[in-house]
Amino acid sequence: MNAAPTDITLSSNSVDQAGGANATVGTLTATDPDVGETFTFTLVSGTGDTHNSLFNISGNTLRANNPAALNAGTYSVRIRVADSYNSSHDEAFAIMVTDTVAPSAPSTPDMTSGTDTGISNTDNITSNTTPTITGTAEAGSTVMLYDTNGPTLLGAATADGSGNWSITSSALLPGAHTLTAKATDAAGNVSSASAGLTVHIAAPAIDSA
Repeated sequence: MNAAPTDITLSSNSVDQAGGANATVGTLTATDPDVGETFTFTLVSGTGDTHNSLFNISGNTLRANNPAALNAGTYSVRIRVADSYNSSHDEAFAIMVTDTVAPSAPSTPDMTSGTDTGISNTDNITSNTTPTITGTAEAGSTVMLYDTNGPTLLGAATADGSGNWSITSSALLPGAHTLTAKATDAAGNVSSASAGLTVHIAAPAIDSA
C-alpha cells in the first residue's frame, strides 16, 4: 500500500532583492514513509497561495520570478508535493524578501535662494556660514550632507514622501566647500555620493573706520 508524503521542507525561506531573475529561495525536500519514492513539487491554489504568481518551481527549487520588483517584506506561497502514485501533501510557506539594493544617489545639492547672498541668489556665494541646502533622494531615506574638504558631516534629514529634503548646514569657514549627499534606506543600504555643489563662503567684511 502506498503512503502519501507527510511533510515538505524548504532549505531557506528568504531571497535578496538583488538576486536577479529566477533567484533561488531554497531547495524543497519531502518526507514520505515509502523508501525510494520520487517527488514532484508544484505551486497550487488554497490557503496561503496569496503570492504564488510571484514565484516558480524548477525541479525541487523554489525561485522568485523577479525579486527586484518586490518590496521588502513577507510573501506567502502554497506548495504541493506528489509522489509517484500521485498521492500528495500541501503546505504553505512564508517567504521573506530582503532589501539589499542601495538607493540611487541623491540629486546634486542646491543652496536655497534665501541663504545665497551673492550678487545673484543662484551663484552659490554667500556670507551665511550656515546655508540651507536642499535636494531629492529616495522617499523616507536618511540623507547625510557632507563637506568633502574633510570630509565633514554637516547635517542630516529624512526625505519626505516626495523625496524632498532640506538641511541647514553646520557652520562653514570662509572659502570654497564642495558639498555632497548620501542616502541610507530603512534597511541600512547606503547610496553612492551625489554630484558635488561648490559653495563659496565669503569672508566677513572688515570695518576700516
